[in-house]
Amino acid sequence: MFVLIGKMTSLAEILEDFPSKDRYDFEEQMSELGNTCGTWGRVMFNFHHPGEETAAAEHHYHHHHSSYDDDY
Repeated sequence: MFVLIGKMTSLAEILEDFPSKDRYDFEEQMSELGNTCGTWGRVMFNFHHPGEETAAAEHHYHHHHSSYDDDY
């Protein structure tokens, strides 16, 4: 949830003078808008790239699993 709030704050700052007359500023604004929409979509639909979810689960497993656990 904090990621979404941070994205919205960043987007609000970028879009204060939307659309910019300067081509490069406009490209940055559009890129930030797309980035924010993509982040919202990923969070709302719980989307993960292939391998991303398993890497997080594997990290969690190794973090909490020890050889001591195998003995019992």
